[in-house]
Amino acid sequence: MNTIDAIKEVLEAKIPFDTYDKLSIYLKDVKFMFFDIINPYVDNILISINNPHFYIDGLCDYSNIIFLDRFCCKSGASKIRVSNRLNFDVNLSTHIKNLFFNKKCDASLYDLIHDIKKNKMQISIGPTIFENSYNQSGMNSIKKSYETLLAFSMLDRNSYDSIKNGNFDSNPISQDYVFADNIWGVMRKSKNENNDLEKHKILFCLLSKMYLLKWDNTSRNKEIELLNFALDDLNVYCENELFFCMKYLENDKNIKRFFDKVQPNSKNTIKKIENIAWDFLHIRLMETSLAVQLNENNVYYLYYFATADKALHNIIKYNPINRIALYDSKVYPVRKHNISEIIGLDLYNSLHNRNRTPYLVSKLNKLYIELKNEINKNFN
Repeated sequence: MNTIDAIKEVLEAKIPFDTYDKLSIYLKDVKFMFFDIINPYVDNILISINNPHFYIDGLCDYSNIIFLDRFCCKSGASKIRVSNRLNFDVNLSTHIKNLFFNKKCDASLYDLIHDIKKNKMQISIGPTIFENSYNQSGMNSIKKSYETLLAFSMLDRNSYDSIKNGNFDSNPISQDYVFADNIWGVMRKSKNENNDLEKHKILFCLLSKMYLLKWDNTSRNKEIELLNFALDDLNVYCENELFFCMKYLENDKNIKRFFDKVQPNSKNTIKKIENIAWDFLHIRLMETSLAVQLNENNVYYLYYFATADKALHNIIKYNPINRIALYDSKVYPVRKHNISEIIGLDLYNSLHNRNRTPYLVSKLNKLYIELKNEINKNFN
C-alpha cells in the first residue's frame, strides 16, 4: 500500500471516513473534498447565481461539501470558513473592459457585478492571463489587453453602488497601473519563453482527431479509435475531455452546441479548435487551483468560473466533480460521469494494466503539425 493506492480506496469507498481512518498512516499530506455528502458545518457557500446572459459555475455542487484531512475530520463540529474565488473567462473580461473604458453595460452585467460584490468573491483574471500569455494571437492588441488589466483593478476597488449609479471612477489611478504593469510583465515573460503550451497542444490534437473521426464515414467504432489514439499516439489519458469527445461522437444533444462550432465547411477551423481546447484548459485550471489549499485559520478556497458562453456553462454543469483528492500539488478527481458509461466497465477497468509507451514532446509536436495539416485539408 502506498499513498496513491490509499487515495484511490478512499475516493471509491461508500463510507470514505472509515476508510480514511483505516489508511490514515498513508494519508498524512492528503486533503479530500467530498461533494456528494450533506454537511451542515460549512459557512459562506455560494450556491448559485441566476443571470440571463452570464454564468457563474463551480466544479460541482459546493453546498454539499465535506473537507477531510489530518486537521479537519468529519466528526469535528467547528465551522469551516470558505473563500470564494472567481475566474473570469476571456469573453467576460471584454465586457468588463467595455464598462470602464467605453461606458457600455447592460442590466445583466450590473446584476453580475452586484452578485460578485454581495458574495464578497475574490475576482481573478487567471484565464485571461493564461490564455493571452500562451495563445499565438494573445496580446496582439496591446491597447485592448492592457486596458483589460486596468479594468479589473478598477472593478476590484469600485463599489457596486458606484458602478450601478454610474458615478464610478473610470480613470485609472497609480495602483491600477502598478497592477497592470506587474501582470503585463508576467504575460510578456511567459509569451517570450514559450508560445506553445504542451497541455493545449495535447487537447488540440485530441479534439482534432475527434472531428476527423466525426466526419469519417469509414470509421466503425469511433469512440474506441479515439481512446486508442489518446493512449497509443498521444500517450496521455485525459478522462474528462475524452468523455465529452466520446459523447459528441455519440451525438449527445446536451453538448452538441459546444462542439458544433466546427463543421466540415467551417472557416477558421484551426482557431475554433484552439479556442475549445482553451475552454477545457480553463476547467483544468480550476481543478489544479484547488490543490493550493493553505488552510490558514481553517479557511478553504473554492473556485468558480464566470463566462458569457452558455455552451461552456452547459459543459461545466454536465459533468461535475463528486470527490477529489489533493496531494503533492496534484488533483485526483472523481466525476459524475466517466468513459466506462461508453466503453463498458470491463474495458475501463483494464485500462490501468494497458502497456503504454512513454510520453515524448517530440512525438506530440509531430502529431500537432500533422493534425493541423489534416484539418486544413479536410475542413477549410
